[in-house]
Amino acid sequence: MKKKNTIEKEEALDSVRFCTECGEELEDFAVSEHSSPEDAQKQHDNCKETGKFNGDMCSRVFITKFQESDDLNFPDEE
Repeated sequence: MKKKNTIEKEEALDSVRFCTECGEELEDFAVSEHSSPEDAQKQHDNCKETGKFNGDMCSRVFITKFQESDDLNFPDEE
């Protein structure tokens, strides 16, 4: 059985590099009409294809998928 790579939330947030190439679009992203997890993932996939993604985790994906109470389980590899 494969063991999950579970780490403390504070340690995870301190060690991960969030991609912020979207710039000012991120300021109101959480309350915009395009802040669904599906839209965020679609944008992330597009950024990866075009080479715009620069980091360990997409900020949009993080904003839409994780709540304060969630455990952060980062994959060993993508």
